[in-house]
Amino acid sequence: MKIKSLLAKPYAAYKAKKVQQWRETAVADQQKLLLQLVAAAKNTAFGKEHGFATISTYDQYIKAVPVRDYEQIKHYVALVKEGKENILWPGKPLYFAKTSGTTSGVKYIPISKDSIHNHINTAKTALLCYMAETGNTQFAAGKLIFLSGSPELERVGGVPTGRLSGIVNHHVPSYLRGNQLPSFTTNCINDWEEKLDAIVNETMHQNMTLISGIPPWVQMYFDRLQEKTGKKIAELFPNFSLMVQGGVNFAPYKQKLIDAIGKPIDTIELFPASEGFFAFQDTQTQEGLLLNTQSGIFFEFIPVSELGKDIQFIMISAHGTIKTAVEATKMGAFDFIQKPPDLNRLLLCVRNALDKSQLVQETKVLKRKISKTYDIVGTSDPIKRLKEDIEKVAPTEARVLITGPNGSGKELVCKWIHAKSLRSNKPLIEVNCAAIPSELIESELFGHEKGSFTSAIKQRIGKFEQANGGTLFLDEIGDMSLSAQAKVLRA
Repeated sequence: MKIKSLLAKPYAAYKAKKVQQWRETAVADQQKLLLQLVAAAKNTAFGKEHGFATISTYDQYIKAVPVRDYEQIKHYVALVKEGKENILWPGKPLYFAKTSGTTSGVKYIPISKDSIHNHINTAKTALLCYMAETGNTQFAAGKLIFLSGSPELERVGGVPTGRLSGIVNHHVPSYLRGNQLPSFTTNCINDWEEKLDAIVNETMHQNMTLISGIPPWVQMYFDRLQEKTGKKIAELFPNFSLMVQGGVNFAPYKQKLIDAIGKPIDTIELFPASEGFFAFQDTQTQEGLLLNTQSGIFFEFIPVSELGKDIQFIMISAHGTIKTAVEATKMGAFDFIQKPPDLNRLLLCVRNALDKSQLVQETKVLKRKISKTYDIVGTSDPIKRLKEDIEKVAPTEARVLITGPNGSGKELVCKWIHAKSLRSNKPLIEVNCAAIPSELIESELFGHEKGSFTSAIKQRIGKFEQANGGTLFLDEIGDMSLSAQAKVLRA
């Protein structure tokens, strides 16, 4: 085992250097990877339906492949589950990762022979980066525990299917098999309480040097060890030097875990998911995870604003902080909820988001109904030229002078300009200048503060301020005094 630790050092240094290069070439690597993935899948059912054979740029890709959730591609997965080949990826998948998704109930995520390495090698890369940075390789000489789901797999459409952690258990490198705990038999126990007792009995007298699992599982393991022995974890396992964790937010568990151990300990955070191993902690010197850009996953970051203004988004993450919650809401998320979610808060949040979505839809319907009364009808050349002029001027910030005799439709033209402008979601304020006495027109337009003159008994918001961000229609502006007109021109 000491030889294993010794040999790890030069390989760890080599791998850490490669990871540093990934940081610098991530964008170019991702662009290249996208084209490789598209080329590999061009003869699949999905690839043919989306014209993969003609895609050579990212812009072509986003036009050909719309953003969809699992429910919208579920029919492709159903074909794979029936045993069909070449649906989403060449051939059949190596596994199905069965997961209880947040939004779609049970999901079956295909894992191909090309993607399984992403799930296996990323954790190894994180450990090698840690070795290279800290010089700690001794944990490789002791016993390692991976708290995971059952490695027993069922078959769906002839494809082995199970929880991701159980699937990964079948691919632990051979050089670690002799160090790995618990045993395969213990890992296959379905009842968690029984399994936890068996794990404790198997490990409590071993030289445990690395413990890995999602924080709540690790916490339950530590609690059960302390119940059984009455000792801190550091007393039981004096050579325990590294904890690998991920899957949920570590912050709520961190202090309790440290208290259970009895001393501070190095940790490595991972971001695994059934869809892919997204990121890993590559350094102990700063916070954050490194995006896994060199492992067969193409990452597409899409502003919420581009996914539809009427869609309400609730961001749920195990890796959230107050800062990320604020950023998420600034970018358009309806709310931010941390994993594991409080079900009462989640239900309330979803209900409120649905209510808002319904209000948005109702507002759109009402606006459409109202806008019908503003229609300009006619097919004559003058009407066509008028509509063309409106289309040209509406998107601009220009002041528009509308002239014509009484009853010619000046107000209607104004409403059309507003409806087709970038200000259409802001108010249209109409002012009949002819109906306001000349001595009050300035106060009406610009407002005043309380006490600014004798009769100013309270603050008055002017029409200009009311129309801020929208459109101000000054009807019969020619009847306004010349001094007031001059002030309007300077406004």
